[in-house]
Amino acid sequence: SGKTTQMFYILDLLNTAHKDLTFFWFDLPKRHESLTLSLFKPCQYIVPPGVDIDIILDNKTDKQPYPIEILRMDEEIEKGGKANIYDPWAYLKKGYINIICIEPFILKAKIYGPIISGIFENLIDRAVNENIITPLTGFIDEVNNVAPSRGNVYDKAHAEGANDFTMNVDRLRGLMIQLVGSTQRYLRVKES
Repeated sequence: SGKTTQMFYILDLLNTAHKDLTFFWFDLPKRHESLTLSLFKPCQYIVPPGVDIDIILDNKTDKQPYPIEILRMDEEIEKGGKANIYDPWAYLKKGYINIICIEPFILKAKIYGPIISGIFENLIDRAVNENIITPLTGFIDEVNNVAPSRGNVYDKAHAEGANDFTMNVDRLRGLMIQLVGSTQRYLRVKES
């Protein structure tokens, strides 16, 4: 349908106009789609503990890709830190496209709602407490997975997370965090 291509276009326009912006891209389990982001600026993949990914670029463009880094939350534990799958925001790298690559590894509906809701609850908390890089622009493909309509939630935690997310979208904008979302069917997204 071209949704993701349109989001790439928006990211490119914002990045061209504001080179110092930091971005996050909430990655979905679509093959190799997020690798295109390396054509716009340096990227950092943030992956949960116990996950290992390898990046193999098959660049079929004339444009040289920017560097891609992988931050494995396991490595943060090894350095004496702690990994929190619910708080990928702690790992954002200023001036990069931070690809939050957690959703592709959630394979059970019963844990999906609590994890996704927790991630965005932490975004809201960090923004309100000014404990996050700003200005920050986030891209959420299939935003209906974060803020589903009533008939599309997996469980109570997912429904409550959708309520919190939609309630706080305007607040985030006021705290210098803008969000760009897309969906296949707008009726799957919770009304705010």
